[in-house]
Amino acid sequence: SLLIILRQDFQLDVHLNTLRKVLLMEAGLPMSTFCEEMFKDVYTGETLRGMTPFLRECMSPHTNYPHHLRMSVVKQQNPTKQSTGELDMFQCVKVDYLPPFPVDIVLDEELLVIYQKVFTLLLQIKYTAWCVLPLVVQSNLQFPLSNQVHCFRYELINFIKVIQAYTMQRVLHCTGADMRRELDKALELDEYVQIHKKYCHIMEEYCLLTPEYSSCLGAIRHALSKGVKFRRVLDSEELDNAALEQIMRDVRKCIEFVTNLVKKRNQVASVPQPHFDWLETSLS
Repeated sequence: SLLIILRQDFQLDVHLNTLRKVLLMEAGLPMSTFCEEMFKDVYTGETLRGMTPFLRECMSPHTNYPHHLRMSVVKQQNPTKQSTGELDMFQCVKVDYLPPFPVDIVLDEELLVIYQKVFTLLLQIKYTAWCVLPLVVQSNLQFPLSNQVHCFRYELINFIKVIQAYTMQRVLHCTGADMRRELDKALELDEYVQIHKKYCHIMEEYCLLTPEYSSCLGAIRHALSKGVKFRRVLDSEELDNAALEQIMRDVRKCIEFVTNLVKKRNQVASVPQPHFDWLETSLS
């Protein structure tokens, strides 16, 4: 059948795995190395141009097709009214995977857009984690603000880790495993295409990237952006106590808003949603 030809002669599964390794960051260490360099440049205000060779170098030991990868920094087409500061930068970072014909029958443009949206979200989460997790609170903060900042740092880290675990493990890992099991059972190309498309849309919904969850995702991104700002304020030579207090209030409001939205979503759900149950429990 055509599916057998695509899988054996054109390595359809290898191309799909390469796409997931990069845009869903399933290639842990090489993508961490790539992100580390990118994040350093973003934080210091350096240009991100010329990252394609480095991305291909990182991925070359892990795929036969690094030359199909291309990274670019594009002008944001539809800027949102609510800015998320430095995180907006990652809306402009685009990694293209250019599958050859006839593999592009399965990996079509519509689905590649979904992969790119997930990739952007992962960059934003990981960049915030990169900024906040190694942060050491300065000892020159006066009491009681020093205690408040220490406590807030742990709250913020917990929130980041929950969102990261939800996205990477509860959504991407679990849906990816389910998709591979179904793809292995596919006998015809149309069946393979429909399974892949179904799981791409499930991934998009569970990652809160559909219009239905825009307010929830907006609050998450706002909290993450405040986390980056938290790092900036603490890194500055002159501490702005008022700014710190405002950041702490804003982040706590966002976390409360997200928690309540997820809780309400679970209450009105017509069928059990284990991933949202997990998110509600972890945020509470």
